[in-house]
Amino acid sequence: MVQKQRTRYLIRRIILTNLLSIFVGIATYFWMIFFLSNVNSFWDLFRKKEVYTKEDTIAPTAPFLTPIAEATQNPSIDLTGVSEPGVNITLYIDYIESDSTVADSTGAFSFTNIQVGLFDESIYVTAKDENGNISKKSTVYVIKKDIEPPEIEVESPKDGEVYKSTGHSYQVTGKTEPESSVFVNNQLAVINPDGNFSASIRLEEGNNEVDIRAVDKAENTTELKITVIFEKIN
Repeated sequence: MVQKQRTRYLIRRIILTNLLSIFVGIATYFWMIFFLSNVNSFWDLFRKKEVYTKEDTIAPTAPFLTPIAEATQNPSIDLTGVSEPGVNITLYIDYIESDSTVADSTGAFSFTNIQVGLFDESIYVTAKDENGNISKKSTVYVIKKDIEPPEIEVESPKDGEVYKSTGHSYQVTGKTEPESSVFVNNQLAVINPDGNFSASIRLEEGNNEVDIRAVDKAENTTELKITVIFEKIN
């Protein structure tokens, strides 16, 4: 009897031991799979992490340069414009780097006392960010120094002319520098691309002073005063 009990005890012990071994083996198997699949994550806990940054290769937007006149009578001009804030603005004159500045927090920039020559000069700017990316050129403007006032050639009337008519209207005609503006008695005259101009004025009986003024692109001005004597025919 005692022998049978001991045998059953040994059998149960063997079964429990085998079950425990199987359980430990299965647990070890799944733990190894989990460990191997996450070994890089465990290793990251102990090694120095590397920081990766994406290189900026996008150039700034081309800056806006405030339009400038084609000619000026002044020896120098000031330039203003707008770009992305904080970028470096480079000024080019005749495609040669001339000056540079940094746009402020609003993107505004300016250049002062830019010398102007007697011949056509091309002016534009570019923008460069902190990573060295350079924008396209702004609009290119051409300017020159012009200190010569425009000439005025009056075809009619002649100074001191006596004009007889039944009506008071008179057509003033003449020629000046192309692309200039002409004013006759402060009235803007019609002018064609060749510089020929005309304007209709009203004459009163007796002496009439006709004021003719031409202003070119550089704002140089020439002014003539002509007297016309009007006699009305009844």
